[in-house]
Amino acid sequence: MCTKLTVAAFCCATFALLAQDSIKVQEPEYLGIVAVLDSSGALQPLERQRAKHQSKANVFGFIKGTTIISGAHSPIRFPAGQPLEFVVKLDTAGYDPFLIVRLLPLAVAKNGREFVIMKTSAMGFSPWVNDTLIALNIANYG
Repeated sequence: MCTKLTVAAFCCATFALLAQDSIKVQEPEYLGIVAVLDSSGALQPLERQRAKHQSKANVFGFIKGTTIISGAHSPIRFPAGQPLEFVVKLDTAGYDPFLIVRLLPLAVAKNGREFVIMKTSAMGFSPWVNDTLIALNIANYG
């Protein structure tokens, strides 16, 4: 009887120590919010702004649709050469995350940062102009 209680007490003490040592994975609070994982393992929120969508047309049938974010530069900076790991909470519902998550370079324009969504001309229509997607490695986190 004494040995069984000793083993049970040892197991309970071991599980309590393991529970203290286990690292609780931090994740964004809401779906779609992007954060960067810093060197200490903490999530740091990124800049969040509302984008403005704009379309321009002229008499020759040229149309250009852009998305504009105010400010020429983001207030968030990363050291050069530092590998970046972004974390975003998704509800993919069985879809491949590569179809949902895109990382696009923004061009600096007079009103802020922008990327072109669509262009049309007299010769045709291009629904996705910005074909310079930045390569991503997507993996489950936590």
